[in-house]
Amino acid sequence: MKIEFKIEYKTSWGESIAVKTDASDELINLTYNCGDVWTGEAELEVGTQYRYCLMRDGEIQRNETMCLPHVITTTTAEVDTWREPKRVAGV
Repeated sequence: MKIEFKIEYKTSWGESIAVKTDASDELINLTYNCGDVWTGEAELEVGTQYRYCLMRDGEIQRNETMCLPHVITTTTAEVDTWREPKRVAGV
């Protein structure tokens, strides 16, 4: 089924956002919209796990690997947030 992705994320010039799923090695490149909102869609099944990736020149620069993945539970686009691990003071 068609799944819509939507995330607010401020990037620098030359950077973009993509989605990496557990269903494929291919990245789903998102499109920039006004207000630092990135959107895209793909054919995926409910239950698929995914993470957002910060891209530059076709290479992953940063991703959400240290956190639990997002899980598709519906076909409607909801505004996601980038998941960062909590930083521990003094580490």
